Amino acid sequence: MRRGSTLVSAQSTASCRRRRRRAPTAGLVSITLPPGIGTTAVREAAAKRALNLADGLAFFPEGGGQRFLRLPFCALTPAEIEEGIRRLAGSVADVLRAA
Repeated sequence: MRRGSTLVSAQSTASCRRRRRRAPTAGLVSITLPPGIGTTAVREAAAKRALNLADGLAFFPEGGGQRFLRLPFCALTPAEIEEGIRRLAGSVADVLRAA
């Protein structure tokens, strides 16, 4: 549960948007990116920050999901989660600036 609480706290600090703000009980969370931001662009920006993100496109077999990211955290320490969210927020900011 501590990892989930760390994830929620880090997202709040980094101004990331999520549908819910309570700590997840499973080892991954799904987030929806802001309108106009696609997972491909964010994943490319994140790779430049040494952050490997998983998109959720495979969960939308009939299309859609271009703004959907999966954030697995079960194998990460709280410090790694905080750093990952910081990098994610920076990656989204990079994409927004470039748009």
